[in-house]
Amino acid sequence: MIYLRAASPDDAAQIATIELDNYEHAYRGHGFDAWLDQQTIEKYVPWWRERLHALTPGVEMLVAMDGALTVLGFGRLGPARHGPADGAGEFQKVYVARKAHRLGVGRTLMGAMAARLHHLGYQQARVWVLTSNQPARRFYEQIGGELVDFTYDELLDDGTVLPHVGYGWRDLAELYKLVPS
Repeated sequence: MIYLRAASPDDAAQIATIELDNYEHAYRGHGFDAWLDQQTIEKYVPWWRERLHALTPGVEMLVAMDGALTVLGFGRLGPARHGPADGAGEFQKVYVARKAHRLGVGRTLMGAMAARLHHLGYQQARVWVLTSNQPARRFYEQIGGELVDFTYDELLDDGTVLPHVGYGWRDLAELYKLVPS
């Protein structure tokens, strides 16, 4: 069974571990290995702890856990940060521990985040994914995401540009049906 709750600063180490492991396995070899080499758990745990202490207003973060209360995945949601000013919400971060891939964690997280966005007044939402991250793109397509007609380039602190494509959901009510009852 998958349990969901709001993330807390105490989750920072597990969240950082999941994010860095995903970065390594999904992004290595896609043109920004030098940046990846600089990312460390020692850097990410305090970074996450700080952000979890003071989430921006309108931004929420959820964790998905197993019965032993081990974090299996996390997601951050809030207002859209990129794209047209159309009132959409955004799935700002969605990561699942590789050991929990294909176990329903991602679907459950996306459904719960869609429900939270809907509760916050959003009718539609987007997510951004690295253009070359084919597994994530397939996942978003499988759960009803439609490729949007604009892109977003993220500029890393070392000058590397990461091209992203967006997936959108016009009706969040369809997506939050993914949450198990």
